[in-house]
Parts: sequence; C-alpha cells; structure tokens
Amino acid sequence: MNETIEEKKKILNTYGAAVRKYHALKNQEKHLRMIINRPRAAVLSGMPSSNKHKDISDIMIKLDDTLRMVKAAENEMLKKCAAIEKIIVNIPDGVASDIVHMRYIELMKWDDIAEKTGYDKAHTHRILNKTLENLDMSQYPPAFKD
Repeated sequence: MNETIEEKKKILNTYGAAVRKYHALKNQEKHLRMIINRPRAAVLSGMPSSNKHKDISDIMIKLDDTLRMVKAAENEMLKKCAAIEKIIVNIPDGVASDIVHMRYIELMKWDDIAEKTGYDKAHTHRILNKTLENLDMSQYPPAFKD
C-alpha cells in the first residue's frame, strides 16, 4: 500500500485512456473504410486516367494495420477493465465501491455520480479519496504496466 492517492487515481485512469485509444482507432478504421468504399468515377476506355489502384492498395494496408491495432487496444482495454473490476469487488463499502465503479469503469462525470448517489459532489470526492487512501492495489499492478 505504498501508492499515494494520486498514483492510485492514475492507475485507475488507465482504463479510461485505453477506452479513448480504442475509440480513436475505431474512428480511424471507419475513416479508412469510408475512403475505400466511396464511389469512384467511371473509367472510360481510351481516356486518360490516373492509377488509383496503388492508392487503394496503400489504404488497404493501412486498414489492415489499423485493424491489428484495434484488436490490441481492445485486448488492453478488457485487461485493464478486468483488473479494475477485481480491485472494486474487494472494496467492502458498497457506496464507495459504486462510486469507484461509476468513476473509473463507467467513466461518469462527478456531477452525474453525485446525482446518481444522492450525495453532493464534494462528498463523493471525500468518499473516493478515503476509499483510495485505504485501498491496497499492490496485488494488481501487472495489468497496468504499459
């Protein structure tokens, strides 16, 4: 239990970072698929035209690389989520457990957490900080190494 509260928050926030990375890669994949599938002008026989085949091949290679990165990001995201869920399930106080889950798994904003729990925002912060202060995360670090 050597970590400070800020270090614990940083570790717990790695899931949110993994989610954002995954969504950015999915957007990149969507963009590449849009480029590949967009309508092309008809090529008339005997008319000069550029060779777009190489461009499409390059895009297909980029898409393939992106798909590999998406799968790796998804695996990383799931691994971090499972590790954080394992930490959360060991929090004895149900309210504190719910707040940690809402903040670090559901990625909710503080105002939404306060509304859902019925506590004011400052009180949810106090609950979280007290929980993190007593939280032993030493048995879970492998999932958080980059």
